[in-house]
Amino acid sequence: MKISTERPRQVTLSGQLDSKGAGRIYDELVAFCRCSMADLVLDLRDVKSCTRAGSGVLFVVAKLLQQNGARLRIKNARS
Repeated sequence: MKISTERPRQVTLSGQLDSKGAGRIYDELVAFCRCSMADLVLDLRDVKSCTRAGSGVLFVVAKLLQQNGARLRIKNARS
C-alpha cells in the first residue's frame, strides 16, 4: 500500500487496502486529519482491492473529520 499527497488536501492511495497496510495508512491519515479542519479528498483510483480492515480505516478517518466539522470525499472508487 502506498500513500501520497498530491494537493494540500488530496491523498492518493494505491495497491491493496488490506490488514497488512491498513495500520500504516491509518496512522498517516489520522495524523493528517487531527492537524486540520479542512475537507479531505481520497483518490482510490489505483487501489486494487479493499478489505474490511481497509474500509474500517476509511470510516475512522471520516468520523475524525466529521468531529472537526470537515468531510471526507472519496473519488475514483471501484465496486
